[in-house]
Amino acid sequence: MAGMGDARPSWLSVPATLAELVVHTLLVLCMVMPVYGAVIRLRAEFRPRARLHTEQAPGRWHAAAQHAVPPWDDVLRAVRHTKHTEGLRGLYRGTTVALVQILVQSLLSFALFSTAEPSARQPPWPWLLLVSLILTAVDLPFEVVLQRTATAPHRLAWWKPRMSLVRVLAPSERRAPWCLYTLPGLLPALLVRKAGTTLLMLAFQQVLFPRVAAAQDDGTPGGEGPNEHTFSFSAAHLAIYLVWNTLALAITLPLDCAITRLATQRDYEEDRADYGVAHAYTDAPEGRPAPVDAPRAERGDARAPLVSLRTGRRPYTGLRDCFATMAAEEGPASLTRGAGLAFLALLLVNVGAPAR
Repeated sequence: MAGMGDARPSWLSVPATLAELVVHTLLVLCMVMPVYGAVIRLRAEFRPRARLHTEQAPGRWHAAAQHAVPPWDDVLRAVRHTKHTEGLRGLYRGTTVALVQILVQSLLSFALFSTAEPSARQPPWPWLLLVSLILTAVDLPFEVVLQRTATAPHRLAWWKPRMSLVRVLAPSERRAPWCLYTLPGLLPALLVRKAGTTLLMLAFQQVLFPRVAAAQDDGTPGGEGPNEHTFSFSAAHLAIYLVWNTLALAITLPLDCAITRLATQRDYEEDRADYGVAHAYTDAPEGRPAPVDAPRAERGDARAPLVSLRTGRRPYTGLRDCFATMAAEEGPASLTRGAGLAFLALLLVNVGAPAR
């Protein structure tokens, strides 16, 4: 029959593929989510610093000691703090959101690329970049909900998604979800991050594995297939690989820290009803950090919040302002939180990048 030899994906196989994807994603999230959630909370943790006005140390800075929760030095301590505060359940905050996020991204990618012929020439890099940016834009609401779920001052029940959304989204965001795209600086930060990593990946492929890139550009289905020369690797290649990952880390790490802050900040006036904030935005006097707001006790959750968020201060007005404010209030190190784990993740994830 004519359709027997068609190698394109069939929509009839979607249910089985979806079930397999759900199982595979759940297994991966069970391993990754405790660490990923801890990274989000580490980057969202607000640690204001104050000037020391002493003759011995004029102009020096130190971390302010007034925190709603003890500060963490690294990701592993953040994991232990979460486990101690909320138990095993707290380690898997946002797992449901992450599962839905991955499924939506996978189905959308399948819909975009399922009509392509197996022997068709690889789309040009502008098209690949455009598709990546579209997927990133679609991903923004999920990213906001995931980041806020991981840092919410209340425990959220995955079996009550409506109540959970009420607690992580402001009233205006629930009435008009597209308002999430107007959060100051968030969409540009996500797009810049995706564009930078995509262009770096294409350049990395051209430099390190030119034979693979040439075969894709020519539209050849592989000819004799890969051999011992296709993925030849040398000390120079290893040096390029490490330099490329370092450059990728330098681009993505500050953006990731800023994205967490931009996604987790909420509208102050609307939060007055939700969190009972008793004071207006104020820039704390030099040497005295602004107080950290706690959730209402009448909410049924009088415990200390899991993360000390940046509340009660002037909100970030954009990506550039976020960079400048974080460096001024908490020091430049606030833009490099989780650097070691992020670099390790880049090394592991990008090993198979040239073959994609």
